[in-house]
Amino acid sequence: MRMRSALPTLPTTWPLGTVADELAPLFGAFLGSDATRIPPLNVEQDDEGLRIQALLPGWSPEEIELTLEHGHLTLQGEPKADGLPGRMAFRRQLRLPFRPSHDGLEASLQLGVLTLRLARPAEERPASIPIRTASND
Repeated sequence: MRMRSALPTLPTTWPLGTVADELAPLFGAFLGSDATRIPPLNVEQDDEGLRIQALLPGWSPEEIELTLEHGHLTLQGEPKADGLPGRMAFRRQLRLPFRPSHDGLEASLQLGVLTLRLARPAEERPASIPIRTASND
């Protein structure tokens, strides 16, 4: 007899934007309105470093501050008085898995998406180690 799991089959991809949109009012009611104004982030890591994207429609570079200190990245925004209505100040901090190289820091804001590239220092990147044999000596 074949056993069947009582657990539902989970999809391989999750509609995170939809889930976040559905949960935001609940967390906003529980935690206060701050929970609904924190910009969503997408973080990708590879051998070269990190790429972080934040959804910031209507924000200008002058209203956004990025700081890197002691392995923590801080993203904060303070809207100008003459800016779009409904925007509120926010602050988000991430602990990074490595200390980025200061030479490899880039940030751009295009079409409401802030993209940061943080390069992993060369000494922390994976390296291939050749294997020698007795005939290589």
